[in-house]
Amino acid sequence: MTRVRLTTLAAAAAALGLATGAGAQSVPTVSRVDLEVDVTGIHVDRWHFADDGYPDAGRTWVEGKGTQTLGLSTRRPVRFHAMLVGGRLLLVPTAAPKPLNGSLRRTQQWHHNDVEQCDREGGCDGEVPVVPLHVKPNCPAKRVDVPASVQVTPGAGGHLKVTFGAMKLDLWSNCPPDIEGIRRPLTLAQPLLLDFGAVAHRVGRLGRGETLTLKHSHQMGATDGLLASSCPALSGTGMHECAVTDITVEVTRVR
Repeated sequence: MTRVRLTTLAAAAAALGLATGAGAQSVPTVSRVDLEVDVTGIHVDRWHFADDGYPDAGRTWVEGKGTQTLGLSTRRPVRFHAMLVGGRLLLVPTAAPKPLNGSLRRTQQWHHNDVEQCDREGGCDGEVPVVPLHVKPNCPAKRVDVPASVQVTPGAGGHLKVTFGAMKLDLWSNCPPDIEGIRRPLTLAQPLLLDFGAVAHRVGRLGRGETLTLKHSHQMGATDGLLASSCPALSGTGMHECAVTDITVEVTRVR
């Protein structure tokens, strides 16, 4: 074991409140292993938007629906030194974490309801009605970095959690619901924190070369930026969203 690793694990032991030295009380058995963690998943945000005038045929409005899909995966498994202490698990990354690979896509259906306009004020008598021209949606796929971290809570049982840093995902100039200079942010564009439950005892039972596979699915809704635990109907005026996150974490003991 290298000097760096000894120093790191000693600090970890102190963080967990382990006694050391000649006068130390008896402590739980400490085991140290090396792990590799691989994260893959998909986050799909379905949305529907309509202006206040919708669906009045005599008023001008826009209405549309679609999906924004973020796929993510580790570039390569992330290596951790792990300390198992009496039902607790501490993970110490061997290197600074790197963002996950991300692929971002949008699908959309977008409709304009335009009330006829004229070249001059005072009505259309003697004038040819004018129908506004609109930009054609353009939604090429994007590549993005996904800042994420894997952590285990310090309490007994050790819950494994995956957290995501803030991301800028409205990357299109003319892809609904962002189009013709108007931005309509998606509240649920990115995943939220995911808790995979207690894992310390399960990791402790891993033999060398064995893999623990953890899966988690989470659903959330939002209406005009207000979060909800269930999805709203994707209809009516305003912005309505329903997002589902499916993430798989594979933990492999390598030493």
